[in-house]
Amino acid sequence: MIGQVESYRERFGYYPEAVLGDQIYGTRENRKYLKAKGIRYSVKALGRPRKLSKEEKRLLSEEGRQRILFKIYIGQKLKCNELKRK
Repeated sequence: MIGQVESYRERFGYYPEAVLGDQIYGTRENRKYLKAKGIRYSVKALGRPRKLSKEEKRLLSEEGRQRILFKIYIGQKLKCNELKRK
């Protein structure tokens, strides 16, 4: 994930405000890197869940919807490419 974030910075000239990812990318190394760069990471937290404010809950919910839409988009692209090969 660090490589993708750096590629984003090279392309746009700044780091993203937030990174949406699956739990598998929530390693301590990745979280430490994102925290050092001031980038919010939207994924289920490791360990015991903490109490969230209404704003944090709203933000996590919105980012969850964006992640689902992205997965749908990728799935459609993969299926389209599969059909083209047949």
